[in-house]
Amino acid sequence: MPETMRWETREDIERAARARGLRPPTPDQLERWRGKHLLSPAKQTSDYRGSVVEFAPGTAMQAVRLMQLLQIKEKFDYAGWELWWEGYDVGEEWWKPKLQDAAQKGDGAIKGMKRLFARWRSGGSDDEQETEFDRLERETPADTLGWQVARRLRVGEIATYLRVLSAVASGRFSSFEDGARRSDGSDYDVAVRGLDLGRAGGYPGDTEEDATKADRVFGRDLNLISALRYVLRDLSGALRTHSMSDVLSFPIEEMESARDDVRNALVIGTNLYESGEWVFGSGAFGLRIMRWLSRTPASNRATVILGFALLRRSNHPFLTSTEIATLKEQSAVARSELAKLRLLAEDPKFARVITPKALRRAFWSFDEFERFKKRIAAARMK
Repeated sequence: MPETMRWETREDIERAARARGLRPPTPDQLERWRGKHLLSPAKQTSDYRGSVVEFAPGTAMQAVRLMQLLQIKEKFDYAGWELWWEGYDVGEEWWKPKLQDAAQKGDGAIKGMKRLFARWRSGGSDDEQETEFDRLERETPADTLGWQVARRLRVGEIATYLRVLSAVASGRFSSFEDGARRSDGSDYDVAVRGLDLGRAGGYPGDTEEDATKADRVFGRDLNLISALRYVLRDLSGALRTHSMSDVLSFPIEEMESARDDVRNALVIGTNLYESGEWVFGSGAFGLRIMRWLSRTPASNRATVILGFALLRRSNHPFLTSTEIATLKEQSAVARSELAKLRLLAEDPKFARVITPKALRRAFWSFDEFERFKKRIAAARMK
């Protein structure tokens, strides 16, 4: 800890709590939280006032956040994980068990998928090869995939989805078939719809008419689904050499970096989705799954952290942590600006100028955006 950082006092913590409308914690509460490793250790010094307890820099902010979390759910298990997820320093007993549990369950699921894939590859005719997947779909579709995925797939498609997952888990996934088309029931289409990415730009096999339906910002289709094949390919490669449990032995700095990158990526996705939903509809950028993941229980986020850490060990061309953090700030600005436009659209003066259709056209290219700004300026003068 840099010497220039000022240690904090109980008065600092009390002021921070009051500033957020919270009752300041008592000395006993602070002592209990420190004993539970939910706050950093303190030190005792002496001055003209006598013995003084000083707290590590940042303790006031962490104590306030802890109190806020305990108001949501009065359980240290919940608050401890959420503090770690948000980047605060807490004891490993609040986060490591959740990662261990996620790794154990993940490895168990992968092992089962590998057996399923092996039976499929050693089967006879195509109809016979489908039997294991079809049986699993018929028996426990929601339990196997989660209802969020199962409800987006038609009868018969869960088996296809399971086949893709089993190939990834077995380290055998390389690519989807060539010429994938929108809503044609291909492996690619089923995987995309199962992950709720259906509006994220154009498919590689789209016609020109289909491509015009893609979400476009300043001349570029936000073709996020085109990255799916590469993410699955590289994750599959990582699973050939590592298990989920292997991640637990990675350096703590690597684990925390993966956590921060996942958290920031979910913020980016949520900001873009929630700001773009007004303009591009409920499927904006195919990022609805990001908002869902950001609100998901700790167990799911723990699994994503482990998967991301594995991908970081692969050759996948990720943005750096700094670039991801910068994009998070930019996405917050974009969300704020679109919120201002939406509020402005409620003014009758701008109601016909600022509409979702007009904004979609404005975002089509930089030239269109300049014309859009001129129309707003003209409406302002009326």
